Amino acid sequence: EPGEALDGAYWRRQAREPGAFEPCVATMAGLGVDVVVEIGPSATLGPTIARTWPALVDGAGAAGADARAPVVIASLRRPGPEMEPQAEQRGGDFPEAVARAYEVGLAVSFAGLFAGESRRRVSLPSYPFQRRRHWVKKRDRQLASSPP
Repeated sequence: EPGEALDGAYWRRQAREPGAFEPCVATMAGLGVDVVVEIGPSATLGPTIARTWPALVDGAGAAGADARAPVVIASLRRPGPEMEPQAEQRGGDFPEAVARAYEVGLAVSFAGLFAGESRRRVSLPSYPFQRRRHWVKKRDRQLASSPP
């Protein structure tokens, strides 16, 4: 509500009371939302929106809304066994989320994406690499973590 204080009592009530998830998804469907960006430490609500969307449109939800579920983009994911080991070194999934947002047509300010990082151009030869591999070799995680 306008003017409501966001004090400790407010957040306790938010944690204890059930949320209004379905009405929110129905409202998004009624507004014609076609992209949802989930901002948080894990991708939990986004996939639920995608699963809930058709049921709301086909059922008693948003009448006359587009039946296509929106594109769901998770800005962060918790590291787990399914995540690539290099993802954390690359900055996690955020750059991939930005690329996906750009791919689906959202306006992205690339100037601020890697602000504060130093980048430099590396010149590459203009001729073929004479059949020599120039790829960085992948470390074997088991060998790297085993005792000498």
